[in-house]
Amino acid sequence: MSASQTPPCDYADRLQEMYPDSPWNNLRLFALDPVDVALAKLERNSDRDREDLLGLARAGYIDANVLKTRYFEEVRPYLLSKIEWHDQTLNLWVDLIAG
Repeated sequence: MSASQTPPCDYADRLQEMYPDSPWNNLRLFALDPVDVALAKLERNSDRDREDLLGLARAGYIDANVLKTRYFEEVRPYLLSKIEWHDQTLNLWVDLIAG
C-alpha cells in the first residue's frame, strides 16, 4: 500500500487469510476486507480507485451502508484536513454504487 492509501483504523481486525489451507506452516498471507480496500483508496480518489470501487460493489463485496458507517467511525475522526472534500468523495462513491 502506498503512502497515499491509508486504511481505516480497525482494518487489522478484519484482515482475511487468503490461503487458510496452505501447506506452508510458516507463511500466512492476509488481505484487506473489500470495504477497507475502498476506504484506503478514498483519499486519492483516482479514476482507477473509482473503477476498483465499482468492481467490488458490482461483485457484491461492498455495501454502501457499511462503507458509510466505517468511513464515519474509522476514517473521518482521524482526518486532519480536507474533511469536506473527503465527505464529498464518499457521497460520490455512494452515488456510484447506487448506480
